[in-house]
Amino acid sequence: MSVQIDRNDALALALSAMQGARDDEAMTLLRALAAAEPDFAEAHYLLAAQYAQLGDMAAAEAGFRHVLRLSPQQSMARFQLGQLLALAGRPAETIEVLAPLAQAGEGALAAYAAAISCWAAADIEGAIALLRQGLAEPQQFDALKQDMVQLHGRLTAIAAGTAEGIATEEASPVHGASLYLSNYRRYN
Repeated sequence: MSVQIDRNDALALALSAMQGARDDEAMTLLRALAAAEPDFAEAHYLLAAQYAQLGDMAAAEAGFRHVLRLSPQQSMARFQLGQLLALAGRPAETIEVLAPLAQAGEGALAAYAAAISCWAAADIEGAIALLRQGLAEPQQFDALKQDMVQLHGRLTAIAAGTAEGIATEEASPVHGASLYLSNYRRYN
């Protein structure tokens, strides 16, 4: 006997598995859901996020790009792809991917996208100012806020020449900061 569940229930089960660090279960559910519903952007988004959590950045990048083809307005997929590109040392791509968010003009996510773009372009002071601006805005995602608080602290330390274990002249704008949502740090 085969039991069928709807896609929203399957998505909820996968998200619960992700949040509970049951990675194999999450991957099984998300892969099956993405295969069964190839146009379901949310399933592909969570699958890409899970790949990033597991450290498979190539699969995560491909997944986030696929989500944006399915749903160009998916702001968190765009933001996370921009973060991934910044961490990979690809500033031109970072800026291009984040431009629609950064140019949105208002809200924390727009400020954070502009900050990541500045950071990728080695404009640490600009990134710090934009992070401050974003942190002063109402927040939609607490985990994202916590990551941006940590990034602000790291960039401020780099700008002041006091970053732990990182000499200012050696500090690269794309190294030394985990920018993925907080749970990603389990693997990075």
